This record gives sequence, C-alpha cells and structure tokens, in this order.
Amino acid sequence: TTSGANSTGPVLQVTYPKNSFGSSDSGAQFINLWNASDGSLFQSMLLSYEVAFDAGFDWVKGGKLPGLRGGLNSTGCSGGNEADGKECFSTRLMWRKDGQGEVYAYIPTPNDLCSSDGVICNPDFGISLQRGAFDFVSNQWNRITLLVRLNNPPNVANGNVQLYYNDLKAIDQQNLQIRSSSSVNANGLYFSTFFGGSDDSWETPTTTHTYYRNIRLYGGNAASNLTGQVVNAADRTTYFRMTTPLLWLATIGLAAMLL
Repeated sequence: TTSGANSTGPVLQVTYPKNSFGSSDSGAQFINLWNASDGSLFQSMLLSYEVAFDAGFDWVKGGKLPGLRGGLNSTGCSGGNEADGKECFSTRLMWRKDGQGEVYAYIPTPNDLCSSDGVICNPDFGISLQRGAFDFVSNQWNRITLLVRLNNPPNVANGNVQLYYNDLKAIDQQNLQIRSSSSVNANGLYFSTFFGGSDDSWETPTTTHTYYRNIRLYGGNAASNLTGQVVNAADRTTYFRMTTPLLWLATIGLAAMLL
C-alpha cells in the first residue's frame, strides 16, 4: 500500500498476453474526455493514480502507461502520428528497461528542445522527458501524479510538465510548447498501456498484469504563468531532417465508472 491511499476501493487489472506488444495486441487503450458543465475550457490538468506491476514483472524494453491528452483530434498525437501542436498533444508515462520511468510526450520541439538535458527525441514517435528520473517497483503500489500546464500564448514555449512519484517531485520540465494553437486545450484521461514499441523486440515473454486504483482527474482554467522564449525554431520534423545527416476533482465517479 501507499501511505495515505485508499486501499479498500476497486482495482482495475490489465492483462498483457505472452508474446504480445502494441496497443492492438494487449493491454488497454481508451480516452475519457472531460467537458466542464459550464462550458469552460481547461488550460491545466492533473491526473493521479496508483499502478502496481506483478511480482517479478519483466520490463523488457518498455511500455506505455496512462497520462493526459488534449485537443479535438482524439486519435492523433500517438502511434507515430506526429504532433505539431495545432490539433492535439499527449503526455503518457512509460516504463523502460529495469523499470526506469519517464514522461513520454507527443508535443512540438522548437527552440532546440531536443538538445536539452534529459530530453530524448525520436524522429518518428514521441519524446522522452527525463528518462530514469524515478524507477517503478514491481509487487507494490506506485503513486503517480502528473500535472500539465499549457503554454500561453501558443507561440511562447512556457508550458510545464511535472511528475510526482510517491508524492515526491521527480520531473519538472519547463520551456515547452505543448500547443501551437489556442484551440488546443487539456481535455482528459488517456488510458493507454501496452508493451512497446512497434516491433516484437518489445514483446512480453510471459502473460503478465498491471493494476490501477484511485484514479483522479483535476482541471483548471489557468495556463502556465512561467516565462519562456518565443518559438523561433523549426518543428521536430525539420529538426531531425537537419541533424540526421550529422549523426483538477472530476472523477470520484470516474474510478467507479471505469473499475
């Protein structure tokens, strides 16, 4: 159990069959869009949940875990669909080899973000923020709190992603352009978990499970108030083309509904 957590509520179990990888073969993936009753739009969103892994969980090369998303394009900004900030964003978590944790984001990468400490960019998929800043532990509950504060205005990279692991801050990534259009807002839970990765080198060698409880979602209408640079660099696609040759409480009911 995790200190201060509700240990008597329902638990959601997710199964990853032997030799499976990718969202079509295993795990679970769905979105839960949240619209405020008064029609207001969320500029900041916080997701908290607890996740547990089977005893002896084989991390292999890594896998996805639930996070947040925004924008009206509910199928973009994941699975290799590049994020330019005009239609959507996503900020899931990942476990990596030996349980290393990170925030895995589909967002634009201007102002030479890919050269920043702790940022690992991929030309075809999402970017890794602060890989190894914390480590998941199997056979116990791991408490996750993810905060996303959108950049404001959209052409200034002052967005902020924070991650607390067992209530201790592990990641505080600033100077982000999460969106490039004011039409993109934070709008809900992106429950996405599977081994992978896009090929069988990521597959789980045994049938295994993760478990989820105490899912909570919070939202606010205030965007980031941090300072940041005006966006003046190319997006991620151009960045890699240049460098490659050089070698808020919404869901007391949500948990009950989902579980």
